[in-house]
Amino acid sequence: MKFEIWSNVSSRRDRFFTGYDPADTMKKSWEDVLNLSPNVSVSYILEKLFQKFNQDDRPNGQTAHSLSIGDVVVLDGKAYAVGTIGFRELPTFQPTIGDYK
Repeated sequence: MKFEIWSNVSSRRDRFFTGYDPADTMKKSWEDVLNLSPNVSVSYILEKLFQKFNQDDRPNGQTAHSLSIGDVVVLDGKAYAVGTIGFRELPTFQPTIGDYK
């Protein structure tokens, strides 16, 4: 299963409280493939990715902030925004591409 981590690099200060907005500027900070059994739930995968990308030794630790409210995880083409509690599926995800400031 292919996954991508999109970091929210918007200058909007309230994004940590309100979460992802389609107008936010995003930067792809990681992509990889997960080898999982077909029985694993999407919620389990998202929680494991959240844990992995919040550790000090996370794979993208030198190039991106930890996975935070307002960021987006894409699993096999379906997008999920990190919320204050858990994730919410996004009906569409067409990011405005930006870079870290």
